[in-house]
Amino acid sequence: MSGALAGGAMATGIPAAPSRVVSQASRTRETTLKIILSCEHASGRIPKSSLGQAKRLYGRAALDSHIAYDLFALDAARRLARRLRAPLFYGSWSRLCIDLNRSLSSPAVRSALFRSMNPRQQERFAVYHADYRASIKELIEKEIRDSRILHISVHSFTPVLNGMTRSCDVGLLYDPSRKGEKRTSKILADKIRDAGYKVRRNYPYRGTSDGLTTALRKGFSGERYAGIELELNQALGTGCAKVVDLLAEHLKDL
Repeated sequence: MSGALAGGAMATGIPAAPSRVVSQASRTRETTLKIILSCEHASGRIPKSSLGQAKRLYGRAALDSHIAYDLFALDAARRLARRLRAPLFYGSWSRLCIDLNRSLSSPAVRSALFRSMNPRQQERFAVYHADYRASIKELIEKEIRDSRILHISVHSFTPVLNGMTRSCDVGLLYDPSRKGEKRTSKILADKIRDAGYKVRRNYPYRGTSDGLTTALRKGFSGERYAGIELELNQALGTGCAKVVDLLAEHLKDL
């Protein structure tokens, strides 16, 4: 959209481009593996024009909770990006506005807040969603010509959902039918488990459910693209940093 800088605010308070690349792509040793990071639920930000409605729909406390964004996820993603010197894309708005980790065709992408917005706002957020995904896909298309891509999408999950306790510290979501993803997730799970954390694969969600990595798999072969979602238990708090450091150490050795 013309007249706005990447990541800058439009007159409506909705940015033209939500993603920001920070640092150079990672090349591990002498291999051709490159790592790309993303964080779809990085922000709990809601436009001022919709904030009152959001409070009425969800309650004020919910806007500072997992309902609005993934707590600790952006800090973890930034730390991992610095350690790996990898590019990072992250969302600028709450998933209550529009969910970057759901396809536009999915009913789940449009929350009650989104449905309450006027058509102009809805269109702006639809463009924001499309631009975010297009930016990541564009970088993958550029790098995949000469390299294999490992895309890690960083998330966090609430330790208790609907009265049920989630029984792990770290989850790794992947597609079991793709050998590269299966192998990489097992290596990382074993390393994190050896450090004393409870790790589960394809938990607390399935890696083949609708999401960004699932969408990207449709455009890239399993030999060239591996997409893994990292899920950190929010109960870890600032301890997420230790998990990130472990991951960074072992990702450099892949």
